[in-house]
Amino acid sequence: MNLLIPTWGLLGATLGAVINTHIRPLLQHNPTGPWKTPLTAALTGILFTATAALTPTTEARTAISAVITVGVPLAAIDLTELRLPTPLITAGLTTTITATLATGTWTAPTRAITAAFLVTALYLTLAHTTGGLGPGDIRLGALLATLTAWTTWTALATSLILSWTTLALQHTTHHDNTPIPAGPALILGTIITTLST
Repeated sequence: MNLLIPTWGLLGATLGAVINTHIRPLLQHNPTGPWKTPLTAALTGILFTATAALTPTTEARTAISAVITVGVPLAAIDLTELRLPTPLITAGLTTTITATLATGTWTAPTRAITAAFLVTALYLTLAHTTGGLGPGDIRLGALLATLTAWTTWTALATSLILSWTTLALQHTTHHDNTPIPAGPALILGTIITTLST
């Protein structure tokens, strides 16, 4: 039996529980209601297990796991408070860029950083023309683009298509005037793409 898979899953569950405890100061409303440590830990652990099973290299596993570690709480915060705290995005971006540099080649890091700038420019344009994206969504886009483009440009394109299709479906089933958070759809599309690439 490959012990890496259950060990990595256990690591994810532990990180999920720890992150859940430490993000409470970042919450503005109802800091205890939706935040159940077992649920956060279980979801992070499951995604870490899938990452270990489907990802062949240590660098890729680390980068994907970093995004999962911050992505789970970011999605939950965006769902409940319609915002994406910068400290979590910065932590994920720092770890992801470090992992790309650890590959020992310049091709993947260059592609990843270039993609981050391109997606940031795209989201800034969308924010100014439609008003549908906030500063947190733009920063999150840079983080997610760094991860997906590290693999290939095709992975980045697939992630964007999947994420925005999910968001469009949310809009079609949304029947009141309350804002729809973009973060969860963007994160979901990225995780599905990276685990299936």
